Amino acid sequence: MNPKEIECIRKYLDSVDLVTSEIFSQKINYNEENLTVILCLLLDENSPLKEKLKYNLDELNIDLKKYNSKLGFKLVTNEHNKHYESNYSQADIGFVFTIKNPEFGTKKKPMLIQCKKLYPEAEKFSLKNKYKALKVSDEQFKEIKKLKKKKYNFCYLFYNPLFTSFFREDCMQGMQYEHSKRYGGCSTSLSNPGIKITNTETIEYILGLDETLSLENFYEYGTSRMFEEFSSFIIDILKCNYDIIDEESRDEQILLCEGKIVKKNVVEDYEKNPAKNTIYINYEKIEPEY
Repeated sequence: MNPKEIECIRKYLDSVDLVTSEIFSQKINYNEENLTVILCLLLDENSPLKEKLKYNLDELNIDLKKYNSKLGFKLVTNEHNKHYESNYSQADIGFVFTIKNPEFGTKKKPMLIQCKKLYPEAEKFSLKNKYKALKVSDEQFKEIKKLKKKKYNFCYLFYNPLFTSFFREDCMQGMQYEHSKRYGGCSTSLSNPGIKITNTETIEYILGLDETLSLENFYEYGTSRMFEEFSSFIIDILKCNYDIIDEESRDEQILLCEGKIVKKNVVEDYEKNPAKNTIYINYEKIEPEY
């Protein structure tokens, strides 16, 4: 990817980030499901909300064409309902990236995303507010660790409001964090916490230092790489900086991201090796049962 392509893609993704965060700032009691619907709608190429974006997907494609870009990418978002999430994916969204590069060909990359929001304690937010729905002691966290052991690609996405929704002192301190060298500097013009993404290892590390997770924890313990902006995360995937593909489980992960259950059929084979009773695992694609 050349600098012009990166600039255009970042501009589009930052627009999505900004609108999502603005809506959260206006509707602070929105839950993760509400915010996830909004995020997915904004990323949809036929989105009814695209007029809210300062720079939408149509404008992105026009500019890429103007710069004679040969890059082609598509991000499909699949929302997982509560039944599918709790029983199969442990994720709110399944991202499937399709990247077309004239040099490397076409690649598909799946990513399971669990979404959490910052909860206010009063009429405004503070840096000490927590992502209350994230607990290392709950079953979901344990199930996600099991998926990670199977080399599934899994990340946490955190919804944060604009700093205008914070108490003044927290707003000023938060902006200093965003621009500080310790955090890595703000790579966009947002100057807001916005949507951040991190991996499960970072969550385990921080929760090993504090019993609960707050926005302040991320700024204190994190780095720009550990607590990444939404646009930077997507761009790193497109640039192949994230090796998020495990070849052996790629097809299974894509099905899971798309909201299609992968059911294990266990077949016992006594004839080939009756002493060891070899077990064969086959995967069958079936439609979800709600």
